[in-house]
Amino acid sequence: MALYLGVDPTARSMHVGHLLPFIVLLHFQANGHQPIALVGGATGTIGDPSFRSDGRENVPDQVRQQNVQALSEQINTLFRTAGPKAASLSDSTDATRHAKLLNNAEWHDSMTMLQFISSAGVVRVKQMLSRDSMQTRLNAPESLSFSELTYQLLQAYDFYHLNRHHRCEIQLGGADQWGNIVTGLDLIHRRRSLDLEPSGLESASNTAEAYALTTPLLTTPSGEKFGKSAGNAFFLRCPDDVSERYLKLFTFLPLAEITMVMKEHEKDPSARFAQRVLAAEVTELVHGKKAMEGAKAVTRVIYDPDAKSQHIDKMDVISALTGTPLLFHVSHDDVNGQVEVISLATKAKLVPSKTAARALVDAGGLYLNGERVANAKQHISHSDFNNGVMFLRAGKEKHVVVVQDGGGPNVL
Repeated sequence: MALYLGVDPTARSMHVGHLLPFIVLLHFQANGHQPIALVGGATGTIGDPSFRSDGRENVPDQVRQQNVQALSEQINTLFRTAGPKAASLSDSTDATRHAKLLNNAEWHDSMTMLQFISSAGVVRVKQMLSRDSMQTRLNAPESLSFSELTYQLLQAYDFYHLNRHHRCEIQLGGADQWGNIVTGLDLIHRRRSLDLEPSGLESASNTAEAYALTTPLLTTPSGEKFGKSAGNAFFLRCPDDVSERYLKLFTFLPLAEITMVMKEHEKDPSARFAQRVLAAEVTELVHGKKAMEGAKAVTRVIYDPDAKSQHIDKMDVISALTGTPLLFHVSHDDVNGQVEVISLATKAKLVPSKTAARALVDAGGLYLNGERVANAKQHISHSDFNNGVMFLRAGKEKHVVVVQDGGGPNVL
């Protein structure tokens, strides 16, 4: 059977919350089913209001198109890299079925408003508004707009279109997508029973069966929803008591290999071996082998007390950590012997304030390139950088990699 998973182009990259449904999609592919990844070039113009208390910020058309392109490339990488890994765990003889990558702008852009209304307008508004996903938005001071209400219909029509043209039987998504998916089921069933077709289209009786499948919304140990967490950084920082579970959920490592990883991890938990394997595997799945090798190199340096003495490729650092809170940029001119380490640690959000930074220094918990900072008045200089890279650490867990260059979003 065919099944699909949709992603809106709200950013240039998927976030951690997208990963689990894609892992499920890949398991289906490995067992001989037809996966369809759908990028929301059309739905992204509105944005999903589900469980939101406010409206989404409007994304300019040019930025959205760039996001569509970047997401498409990332999804292709995911299928190319993760597909064989998933297939290795399957006994299916049809485990290499080619994935389809589609953009819903392909059909929405060619429809007039009247055509869309005549196709999707059979869905009942009362049922749409009764979804749990709509209640937060309806009860917020800034209530639901008409365009946001149509999001459900647009996504529902996607399911209907794929069901009719690609015989797609399952829509897959996170649990927060349940309401939108059920609206799609409703549209498919109503169109089938009423046989309402726009002029020139084939009969709705040709559609396949339709089902909904959702994955649970995972939460961090602190109870926060997985969302736009910092990918590689998130997995590197995950606590020991969830690392084995995450290895099972987010990688295609055989269970026997995961057991071996955990045994190695238990020899010295402070080395974070399980987290490093997890971060490397996830990075390879999403960004490819080259990015994974770069991320592994960065990870080794971060957790090696002799980091300053090793050769560091600055571009590997930037590639592996861009978009995460682990990376902080300073300009060449900023490094002039006038900036205190505690100021840099505060600006980089390693600590909440200079007062907290001073207290951390007094407690012996602030480190520069693996060496304890003994004086709160210590300044940074060019000699603190190894090929334009410097490492700050607060305690045992919190890290920031400082890159010296001419332009980054966090320049002092």
